[in-house]
Amino acid sequence: GPLLGNASHMPWWEREGGTDPWLGGMSWSWWWTYAHFVVAMSFASRAQALWNHPAGPKTIHFWAPTFKWGISFANIADFQRPVERVSYPQQVAVTATGVIWTRYSTQIRPANYNLLSVNLFMALTGMYQLQRKLRADYVDKSEGKAAVA
Repeated sequence: GPLLGNASHMPWWEREGGTDPWLGGMSWSWWWTYAHFVVAMSFASRAQALWNHPAGPKTIHFWAPTFKWGISFANIADFQRPVERVSYPQQVAVTATGVIWTRYSTQIRPANYNLLSVNLFMALTGMYQLQRKLRADYVDKSEGKAAVA
């Protein structure tokens, strides 16, 4: 067929000299290679900026919040735990720590977004656990008493 013979399946600019006038006379493959180079250089410069940041991986300001994510993940795992086994003191501590350190992380310089995000997450998971516990201890029990009466 006409699409298979004489490379007619190729765009006209590749058949007629290999360049596209809309690309400044450069071939698609040149632009493709250039785009990959720019992305790679962009990644390299961003990785270097992260590595050399005052709160980067060479400092405790990176690793402390990174390992603190374990507390939040453990709290998420506790979502499956029976509500009777959820502890008020533990969840108040998790929530308060999250709220206090979220506020603190907005005031320090240089900005530490890892610290901000882990503490915001801790506060949210702690609040969720507290509302589960409060609902089970007070709301659901009062509804149960009303249904019995």
